[in-house]
Amino acid sequence: MRFGSDLPDDDTRHGTAVPATADPDTTAKPQWLSGFWQDGVQVFWDELCSTGRLTPETRFSIDEPPYPDWFTRLRVGSLGIAHRLAPGEGRDFEFLLSWHFPNRPRAWQGNINLDNNHAG
Repeated sequence: MRFGSDLPDDDTRHGTAVPATADPDTTAKPQWLSGFWQDGVQVFWDELCSTGRLTPETRFSIDEPPYPDWFTRLRVGSLGIAHRLAPGEGRDFEFLLSWHFPNRPRAWQGNINLDNNHAG
């Protein structure tokens, strides 16, 4: 799954984010079904409850175009790891989140020192 934007490459908000896992037993819905009502979350939940898995949507929306500008910018997706656990069994599920915002200015202005009141 990858999330990005249609902002110009030199915009300070331009960038991408990627949720990922190295686990081989994954399930994903890269983009939820979009709708003016909360149809996407209902479709997601119904599928997950009935099958325990997620699949990509075959269409963008159940609503007919034209879409308002904000509507086509909505990005919601899900990534999961599917393993069956016995009662009382524990297991780690590792997810990674990576991002790249190449034009983001440094908010700390190069000064990350604490004053003496906060020194250890």
